[in-house]
Amino acid sequence: MAGMVLIATAVGERGLDIKGVDHVINYDLPTNGQDYVHRIGRTGRVGNPGRATSLYLSEENKELAQSLVYTCLILTEADQPGPTDQPGPTGEPGPTNPPEPITHSESTHHYDPTYQPASSSPTSPPSGNNTVFCPNVGNAIMNKGWKDAAAYLLFGIDERFDPCEDLYSFTCNKFLEQINLDDLDVSRFSSFDMAQLLVNGEIVQALNSVNISDEKFSATERITKAVLSSCVDHFVSEERSTSALYLLEFIKERFGAIPFLNHTIEDPLQEFENMAYLERERALGTFMSSWVAVDYKNVSQNVLYLSQPALPMPREYYVLPQFSNELEARAKAIENIMKTFASDILDDSRIYNDMIEEAAREVAKLEQRIAMASWPESEMRNYGQLYNSLTPEMLGANFPNIMWVTYLENLLSSVGGYTAVGHRVIVSQPSYFGFLVSLFGGRGPKTSTLINYFITQLLFVRYVYAKSRRDRDEAVKDVKLQSELVMKNFLEKMLSSLEWAQGETYQKAKTKIDEMHTNYGWPTQLFGDFQNFEAIDKYHEEDYSPILEAYKNDTFDFYTIMNILRKGLVNREAFRNLLLNADRANFLMSPALVNAWYQPERNSLTIPLGILNPPFHNLTFPSAFNFAGIGGTIGHELVHGFDDEGVQFDADGSLDSCTPFECGWMDDRAKMGFRNMAQCVVTQYNTQCCPEKLGNVHCANGAATQGENIADLGGQQAAYYAYQEYINGAHGKDDRLPGMEKFTGDQIFWISYGSSWCSKQTDSRLIKQILTNPHAPSSCRTNQVVQDIPEFAKAFHCTLGQKMYPTPEKRCKVWVG
Repeated sequence: MAGMVLIATAVGERGLDIKGVDHVINYDLPTNGQDYVHRIGRTGRVGNPGRATSLYLSEENKELAQSLVYTCLILTEADQPGPTDQPGPTGEPGPTNPPEPITHSESTHHYDPTYQPASSSPTSPPSGNNTVFCPNVGNAIMNKGWKDAAAYLLFGIDERFDPCEDLYSFTCNKFLEQINLDDLDVSRFSSFDMAQLLVNGEIVQALNSVNISDEKFSATERITKAVLSSCVDHFVSEERSTSALYLLEFIKERFGAIPFLNHTIEDPLQEFENMAYLERERALGTFMSSWVAVDYKNVSQNVLYLSQPALPMPREYYVLPQFSNELEARAKAIENIMKTFASDILDDSRIYNDMIEEAAREVAKLEQRIAMASWPESEMRNYGQLYNSLTPEMLGANFPNIMWVTYLENLLSSVGGYTAVGHRVIVSQPSYFGFLVSLFGGRGPKTSTLINYFITQLLFVRYVYAKSRRDRDEAVKDVKLQSELVMKNFLEKMLSSLEWAQGETYQKAKTKIDEMHTNYGWPTQLFGDFQNFEAIDKYHEEDYSPILEAYKNDTFDFYTIMNILRKGLVNREAFRNLLLNADRANFLMSPALVNAWYQPERNSLTIPLGILNPPFHNLTFPSAFNFAGIGGTIGHELVHGFDDEGVQFDADGSLDSCTPFECGWMDDRAKMGFRNMAQCVVTQYNTQCCPEKLGNVHCANGAATQGENIADLGGQQAAYYAYQEYINGAHGKDDRLPGMEKFTGDQIFWISYGSSWCSKQTDSRLIKQILTNPHAPSSCRTNQVVQDIPEFAKAFHCTLGQKMYPTPEKRCKVWVG
């Protein structure tokens, strides 16, 4: 067959221009597994009559169609017109030849005629699929990296969904179908969790060769191996009561009695000493929570922050009447754990059941009082209001009935040379501490309830990776290159296009990016060359070396080991930093964590080695995959420096130009432009009600999630522009993925983005996320992001008015003109 050939679906119905085409093949999908014929003929609405030819395809000769591909004439990404902002064929005026929506039909490489989605319905049936593509356009690389990338994406892709209507289902539905949360015994399983399991598996593999008693291994490795081994031994052991006996001795020492077991309280409680002790020794914030971090207004120093405690349930569960069942369930959970503890330490604990039930109700009521006095998350985004600098003397004057010196000096007893006198603290929620004044001023609960509350908190608590990665240096080098491109494009292509962010505001934004501190991979000052262990072992020695002795004494005593870890965490990583200078190079978290973070008070961006795995990065994967994943992550964290919280901090991390109402470095015009931009995002997320679940809570809160949504929208767009600069430069475009040849590089970018957010979770987990998490649910983070980015619609040739390509007035422009 000679000449130019057009292979496409529904050629006539879509009015494709076939000028210059010698042969037209209507490429219709099979609806079952039988042999089928591609029907052909002259089409009624073609712009120019063309010859038609027929092609018979059976199951045995499907490859014949692919032999024609090199002569296939299609509208490629190079000359395909982008989506138009003119209304489509809905009765309103529109372009003569509007670009066609693309909903890719099933590839012959993985087509399964028997597959039916079980959890949800496709947005359009296969017969409506009108993709412009050739089954094998472009060369596919058959190396392992390309095959692995394709397999990763195909694990989730369900082509019965139209990406222009629902990108999340298109990229994730098969993933969701194949994950069984009951079998995994988890409430959520996501692409993130898959990546973290991979990292954890590599850690376990690396530790297999470590001998805990052999000092040729670093102390850090031996400590980590001891923790892992004890954890495994503990959870496979039938003997679980040992930790209960240890805890019983601890309770007797600290409180002298267990009121819910009818013990007599003989000594004063010393509640503030016990509060401090539980925080310092067990990392348990009971009535307040404290941490050491950079001073927001003097970023060369660290300071102690005091805050309301973290609640065991979302605050709304305690304060809103529609969640009364959750509060009852909490009281029941407290009752059950009290009864379990009692049965572990007593021969017959049933005689105390009535007393335990009453005690559990009183503890739940106390938690409810704490929740009602606490600030909701939506009120904790103005850092100026959260920054209240007070000396201990001022604390005593403003908040009497709280023994501040006792609390602070016990809390910070591990900090050499610390005395409460003369040291400031930052109080985050003054009204909450006013509540504590009344609680401990004679109008609070009985002493027995306070002790039961302390005990309940105790009852409910029950380096290696970086060294094992051989490609660590190359991976970090690649991420640094992507970071440079993402930052450059955010500044030069996005910020520079905003009329309201010019002049001094633009220069301050540029300075903030230029001076942003970046941490990649692992803390080099501790890990060194991975041959000399001295620095990292010295860092861990004081706080964590007792683990080796505890393991030697009893390999099953995970309870003691966990307590050592918790104590080490708050003292080594927080409290003892109080008298040290602030360090912008502090990673704050493990390099083995599948995550990334931006710290506004440090103006620092950290990309740990753990996240340099699929779905975010792999050195052997196509650039589209990596830029969508780790490039988008870099962009996301970068834009956190420019979200509603980030804009309050300047280039060195200081809170800037604070008034009683706001802080920030932008001029008045830019502040107004930013408010309008942020409000658009808040309104969009509120009104679209994602993820549309039934029940008491079913919509992501636009105000509470605005920071993450701004970071998603601005960051992914910056990553896309960085990807475009990369492929249009010396690196060139990627060849196609095997089995996914019909997808262009731009489409792979957006498919990879959607794939990175695949997540299945229980309804209760989803509700808790919506109420407490600053991140919107995964489906929202996919679909609502691409709705606002026209480049996505261009890549998939979406028609204006489709869900993923709304009309301009329904979109938000985030940090772009």
